[in-house]
Amino acid sequence: MMTGISRRAVVRWCRVVVLAICVQPVLCPPPAAGPAGAAPLGQADEVRSHPCDVTLDRTVAPSVVLLGEQAAVTLLSTHGCGDWLQPSAIMLVLDNSGSVFGGPAQKLRDAGARFIRRLDLDNNPQIRVGVVHFDHRIVVTCLPVSGQAKALSCLRPPAGGGETNLAGAIEEATFALRQARRAFEPPCIEPELFMIVFSDGYQNHPAGTSCIPDVVNAARSAKSAGITVATSCVRNNPGFGQSCEEQCLRTAAHSSAWYRPVETFDQLSDAFARLAEMVAQPVMLDHLTVVEQLSEHLRFVPGSADPMPNAVSSDGRTLRWSIPGTKLGNDTPLASYRVQPLEPGRHAIGEGSAADAQSSDGCPVSVSIAPDTVFALRPFPPTATPTATPTATATPTPVPTATPVPKPIYLPVTLHEACAARRVHVDVALVIDMSTSMDRPLGGTTTKQAAAIDAAKRFVSVLDLVPDGAGRSDRVAVVGFNARAWIEHGLTDDAATLSRALDGLPAGRAEFTRLDLGFETGLAALRPALGAVDATPILVLLTDGLPNRVPPDPGDGTVETTVRKAAQRAKDAGARVYTIGIGEQGEINAALMAQCATSPNDFFYTATTETLADIYTGIARTLGCPGGRHAWDRPWP
Repeated sequence: MMTGISRRAVVRWCRVVVLAICVQPVLCPPPAAGPAGAAPLGQADEVRSHPCDVTLDRTVAPSVVLLGEQAAVTLLSTHGCGDWLQPSAIMLVLDNSGSVFGGPAQKLRDAGARFIRRLDLDNNPQIRVGVVHFDHRIVVTCLPVSGQAKALSCLRPPAGGGETNLAGAIEEATFALRQARRAFEPPCIEPELFMIVFSDGYQNHPAGTSCIPDVVNAARSAKSAGITVATSCVRNNPGFGQSCEEQCLRTAAHSSAWYRPVETFDQLSDAFARLAEMVAQPVMLDHLTVVEQLSEHLRFVPGSADPMPNAVSSDGRTLRWSIPGTKLGNDTPLASYRVQPLEPGRHAIGEGSAADAQSSDGCPVSVSIAPDTVFALRPFPPTATPTATPTATATPTPVPTATPVPKPIYLPVTLHEACAARRVHVDVALVIDMSTSMDRPLGGTTTKQAAAIDAAKRFVSVLDLVPDGAGRSDRVAVVGFNARAWIEHGLTDDAATLSRALDGLPAGRAEFTRLDLGFETGLAALRPALGAVDATPILVLLTDGLPNRVPPDPGDGTVETTVRKAAQRAKDAGARVYTIGIGEQGEINAALMAQCATSPNDFFYTATTETLADIYTGIARTLGCPGGRHAWDRPWP
């Protein structure tokens, strides 16, 4: 019998001896052996380094403009935390008294095991679970540990079947969680603390205590320490009838959402699985600060930003946003604005830009942001003024003559060979989709990428790359596109150089299909040929997919309009546009590609790689005049 010692003093004294060596068996039960390798109090299990990072992407549309026009810039965030979950320390507080001891105890352990497995501790070492078993004795079988095997071994209960000291168990779990908070590394990580309590809610030890107020007060102290308290009980316990003090346990829980009663022990596992889902929250970003830097030859268009920058420098070249974490996510538009080039040429957007972020677990997060460019062209010269149509004059009727004797005649029109006597050369931009989907074969064993490159080489072989007496020849530029677009090689008549450029395209392979950038960069590659009187600019674009990552048109909000406008700019500049779609039905927006071509007849579609070379060769044979290149043993073209 104890006199002169308060229940709280007994609990605190037992806390020390149960975790170390109990030398007073009258006051303390023998401590259960913790699992092998469990971390002592205050000693951290190894936690992998913080994995969160953020990549900021930027779209510029159009990326090629005329002086006086504007380009829209959109900043996107790629949230790099993946499936990393919020660091957490959790204590399972499990009733081991007479009302649970025996058959129901196994179902309680099964529910605890499902809770632990749902957290996937082996892949989330930043989450740690400990266990307190209690009847009138309080036994900490494990402090919060990482690793699934360790945590599962903590569910082995000590001897039980006695009375219930739920208030003391909650106090013990609170103490353990406070210590666990200090054990997390790195120091920036502030773990979430959770206490999952299962009990019928009765409080009958020490004598004179009760669920209300003792259990409620213990839970209130836990919540004031920053611990989220969840409670659960079984309403119908065989042999005990209505055995759940619901008002007490509902009050003890953090909120009504964290009170999870069930009707029978068979439903307990599902309740614990739901609690695990509530605990396992992904790490988010609390905030992001972006400082965008513009080239000296670019003008920020005032009033065009959404949202407006928090600060703009006096020269308008430095824009600063502070963006709350609620707006961050995969491919989430963060901010948009418009720029206007002041001089022709390529101008940097974001060269010298910087950003930083902080995650919801309190750690600084690395942010990478790459620069982009906008290309400004001088306005195209106006077309020549058409001459007036001559006035018709009367033609005298000839005097009838005898019908001449027929002689052999030549009809080149039957071969579709009619053309001006002077040879017209072509400058061609071959624009080829280099998205990752081009790696897949289609209707055979050859990949779409390999077939496209081989077909492009055959296209080049049909052209007239040898300079004529005036030094004129066909020329070809090679362009690739996916999430970005680039000129692999500018216009040249060197066949070997073009072959190497085509072979080099796969090095830039990446995800996504920015058709708008394909058209715009193809036009940029043709810039030296625009306006020339002795050459025809041609743009041939091949793709295997639908447009994606394309910024929506500000007018109708569709990406298709953005793509059509990019193609139209090439046509307005004087280029003839051919489009080629390769893929299964439904993978290509045939209507869009036909609209992007100069005429519907300039769009070609194939569902196999085998016919791709014939399409390219057919296009090549229709460019300019044949110039002696016609194969007389086959129909034209």
